[in-house]
Amino acid sequence: MNSAEPNSPSATNSAAEGRRSTSAAPLAGGRRAGDPALRLESVTETIASAAHLAAAGVPDRALRAFQHALELADEPGQVAEIYRRIGATHRALGHWQEALVAVRRSGAVATSAGLTDAAAEAANAEGNVHLAHGQVAEARPCYERGIASNPAPRIRAMLLQNLGTCAAHEGDASAAREHFTEALEGFRAAGDERGVITALNNLAVNRMEAGEWAAALPHITEVIRLARHLGDLELQLTAACNQAAVLAHLGQLEEAQACLSEPMGFFHSAGNQMQRGQCLRVLGDVYAAYETADHDDSARRCYALARALYLEADAPHFVGLIDGAVARLDSRTR
Repeated sequence: MNSAEPNSPSATNSAAEGRRSTSAAPLAGGRRAGDPALRLESVTETIASAAHLAAAGVPDRALRAFQHALELADEPGQVAEIYRRIGATHRALGHWQEALVAVRRSGAVATSAGLTDAAAEAANAEGNVHLAHGQVAEARPCYERGIASNPAPRIRAMLLQNLGTCAAHEGDASAAREHFTEALEGFRAAGDERGVITALNNLAVNRMEAGEWAAALPHITEVIRLARHLGDLELQLTAACNQAAVLAHLGQLEEAQACLSEPMGFFHSAGNQMQRGQCLRVLGDVYAAYETADHDDSARRCYALARALYLEADAPHFVGLIDGAVARLDSRTR
């Protein structure tokens, strides 16, 4: 389940082109280069560009762009957002400590400036790092702290959604579904398309975990459609991996295998160890479903690769999932 460049280009340009006068000529609209409104626009555009790079699966470039945005930013809200996004990018790479340092800095900046919503988003981001690492007990208090601050409806929906993921990991499928449904309603009311997509994906996984495979498929189809419309390839391919898992359980094994080709390539290129492990785990399940000796061998190879990735990412919860899959395969083939 789920749970968003050079260090100083301006200095480089000055060296190459000659230092410009500090009394800058007016720009379009009568603004000058030192105009705070222009600086704000530049930071906002740099953050958006970095976020696009992260979503496109090029995290190293995204981190450099976020660092450049950090050097430009002087508003606490922007600084908090940039640190939060840096944390999310490190989280996707499995850099747990770097991610925690960044999101906690985000929270400290927001709290110091009295920015309630930004502090709640930072608490959510900290919970997401723990959750991605399989540390549900550490994640839950972060989300509860965020909700207790009475944030804006969109942020509350985000926190509820992640509490739903905690409940799912704790085995309370009913509470998880209740949280996901409430979060979906909140995102729709707030007009947050990305939130709607993630909530639908989590509802799909909730159905999958309950063994309601056919009921999960419409949710996943809608997630893929919306993510494609939004241009978020990472969300789209995460859902495609879930679609493969559903199709495998519905007996559509060739279709399931075909669904995994693009996600596996994308997450490998992006260096996203956790999602690579998930794709390999699902592919192992697909091979195991054929129930032939050759396919069982392929399943074991997939599980072994996934396990190695999870070990490298220090994700013991997911290592346990792989061990369970291997044990089920062994018991069937004895």
